[in-house]
Amino acid sequence: RRQFTHHLIEEGIRLAALEPELLASDLPASRLDALLAPFSEAALLIGRIAVDDWVLCKRIHHYQFTLRPQHIHLTGDRLRALGLRPGPEYRDILQAVRASVLDGLITTAPEEEELARRLIAEQKEVNATHF
Repeated sequence: RRQFTHHLIEEGIRLAALEPELLASDLPASRLDALLAPFSEAALLIGRIAVDDWVLCKRIHHYQFTLRPQHIHLTGDRLRALGLRPGPEYRDILQAVRASVLDGLITTAPEEEELARRLIAEQKEVNATHF
């Protein structure tokens, strides 16, 4: 119990440190997602309750109830089927696709796959120039 409380306090301190960036007027959904994804639901709830700023409260709420639950169609299995070997590129590509979905740049499963194909091709080009 004490360890949980200590961890929650640490999360609260880290969340408070992000306040200036979370209040940026041009904060895209993908950046909000990236900033808040590491935090537990408990820390986000406490953060929402504890903040004095209405905008910050609304952004944390938007993340918790709109962005965090949103999933993309693309999977690691599909990346493997597209010819990508398992590795850290999976995470990078899945994160890039998620960011594009959250920002409204792509909206369908075929668009997700097309973006993944482009990113895989770019990755192969980068790898080819390094050898």
